[in-house]
Amino acid sequence: KQWYQRRVRGGVTVLIFTVLYLICNIPYAIVYFVFLKNGRLRLSGVVLFYVLGFTHVLSISLNAAANPIVYYLRKKDFRRHVREIFASLVKITVSRVPSLPWNSLSQSRKIPKNQER
Repeated sequence: KQWYQRRVRGGVTVLIFTVLYLICNIPYAIVYFVFLKNGRLRLSGVVLFYVLGFTHVLSISLNAAANPIVYYLRKKDFRRHVREIFASLVKITVSRVPSLPWNSLSQSRKIPKNQER
C-alpha cells in the first residue's frame, strides 16, 4: 500500500510539472504562432527577434523559478534540506559578524569593584 501511495504521489508530481511547463510556455507559443504563422502581422526582423526572445526567456525563467517551489511543497526531504542549508548559512553569517565597536568600548570601560577610585 505504501509503495502504491508513493507511486501515485510521484505521478501527481510529474503531472504538476507538466502542467506548469505548459502554462509557462504558452505565452511563447502564442507569440510565436501569432507573429510567425500569421501573414497579416508584419514586423521588422529585429522587433520580432526581441519579442520572441523576451517571451522565450520569460517563460523559461518562470518555469525555472517555479520548479523549486513545487519541490518544496511536494517533498519532505527537499524541505528538510532547504531548512538545513538556510540554518547553516545563518550560522556562518552570524559567526562572521564582527563585534560592534560600542559594545567592546562599553565592556572595556567597566572598572572592577576592587579598583574603584
